[in-house]
Amino acid sequence: MIIATADASDLSGIMALEACFDHGRWSELAWAEDLTSPHGRVLVARDDASLAGVATWRCVAGAADLNRIIVAPGRRGEGIGRRLLDAGLAWADAAGADQVMLEVEDGNAAALALYERSGFVTLARRQDYYGTGRDALVMALNREGAA
Repeated sequence: MIIATADASDLSGIMALEACFDHGRWSELAWAEDLTSPHGRVLVARDDASLAGVATWRCVAGAADLNRIIVAPGRRGEGIGRRLLDAGLAWADAAGADQVMLEVEDGNAAALALYERSGFVTLARRQDYYGTGRDALVMALNREGAA
């Protein structure tokens, strides 16, 4: 398993991972824009020719956002999300981020555990962010001095 920066040739594999989400899917255009953003980084977890996971990040003016981590359903629990998170945090540090923000569904126990183990703290709740009865937690991680 290698973690690498994605490029346009990864778009079809990214869209296959995106299809694993049951709500709030991103369009191919949105992913294509992330792949070429001067302020972002899309990372993939690659096994042979297939993608086991993807994460997209953005950093502007010292603030980084983790916009999405997707791990293929059959690969969850293997530490792929952790590796994508760690690689993205290293990128955010190098980009000069003092803080990393994210939203995560309140009921996503695996993601919440990952983020809490990494030091993220909950700042706020966004009611019905993912649909009726599906709240998001806004979480932050202070990275000042991490680089």
